[in-house]
Amino acid sequence: MILSDYDIRTYQERGALEISPYSRNQINPASYDVRLGETIRTFPPSNEPLDLRDLTPHTKVSVIPDEGWVLEPGDFLLGTTEERVYIPEDMVCMVNGKSSLGRLGILVHVTAGYVDPGFEGEITLEISNLLPRPVILYKGMRIAQLVFAKMASAPGGGYHIKGRYQGQEGPTESRYTLDER
Repeated sequence: MILSDYDIRTYQERGALEISPYSRNQINPASYDVRLGETIRTFPPSNEPLDLRDLTPHTKVSVIPDEGWVLEPGDFLLGTTEERVYIPEDMVCMVNGKSSLGRLGILVHVTAGYVDPGFEGEITLEISNLLPRPVILYKGMRIAQLVFAKMASAPGGGYHIKGRYQGQEGPTESRYTLDER
């Protein structure tokens, strides 16, 4: 069951779902808008292959200046939500791009559009520009929307037990090497 605007408000007011900072103005009929945080991670140009077995830090952290960050055509960066969320154990969350930005060629998640039950932290966004021209991103702009769905039952082990991104702050690099082989 997808939560409606009424459900999102009710869960937030009861403290079962936590979004911080929270604003009723960011609630849509069946989603909640989140804003782009101030820090991003970019991938410095390199011709060296990225070895997925050894993911030593490979990104550069930057702060989006007041005049915005120019995202060139084909560029990719990691952003973060300004909001910190706590997803209850019996709920999941999907991160969707804003259709207004999608119609301009801006993607906000490449494959990681799913937030597990029990997750707590800021959400890392995978942002890319498909336009043939640069786009300026601003901190605080509405960048994505969260859709919450109630599960039939809570899982046997929530994200707080197995999740490698639990409690993340800011755009977080891949932790792929922690996957079981």
